[in-house]
Amino acid sequence: MRNVTREIITETFMGYIGEETDPRSRENTKLLASHLHAFAKETRLTHEEWQKGLEILRNTG
Repeated sequence: MRNVTREIITETFMGYIGEETDPRSRENTKLLASHLHAFAKETRLTHEEWQKGLEILRNTG
């Protein structure tokens, strides 16, 4: 299991995106993840708050 830190979370996440993903989708995913991770760091989201936010997004889809 990887030891994911705040400093490498975006790179770790991007490691799960396959190389076969088209370049435009890969770039958009990287930018979205970067912005979301920056927001989480800036606001010091707890794991529970992150999960609640994901739940809201899933339910409003």
